[in-house]
Amino acid sequence: MDPQAPKKRGRKPKPKEDKKDEPQPSQPKMKDSKRSHHHSVDDKYTQWKSLVPVLYDWLANHNLVWPSLSCRWGPQLEQATYKNRQRLYLSEQTDGSVPNTLVIANCEVVKPRVAAAEHISQFNEEARSPFEHLGL
Repeated sequence: MDPQAPKKRGRKPKPKEDKKDEPQPSQPKMKDSKRSHHHSVDDKYTQWKSLVPVLYDWLANHNLVWPSLSCRWGPQLEQATYKNRQRLYLSEQTDGSVPNTLVIANCEVVKPRVAAAEHISQFNEEARSPFEHLGL
């Protein structure tokens, strides 16, 4: 091997006779790839969730029936000492069995540095939203 040539990275190919002796995996490689991708996404989500109190002053979640591909803040409706009431527009994209929907919500948004980090970090995206009464 030439001492100045860069080393090749990766595995060396196995001789063909070794491949015959190897047991065949019970599931196709595609499934393993999807599984590792899913595992990677879960790890990233867990990491993000642990950083929520550091990244955000406030966090609210609300589960919708259909995915929302766009959202936009509307006008501010009220100002109070610790929170503001503001309009939020969300679009739901359906599968076509029902019409696409525009959701108009009135949200109470906590002002910066008001919510405790412990409260922010303990949100549960699977639970019913505590903000149901806000017009969602």
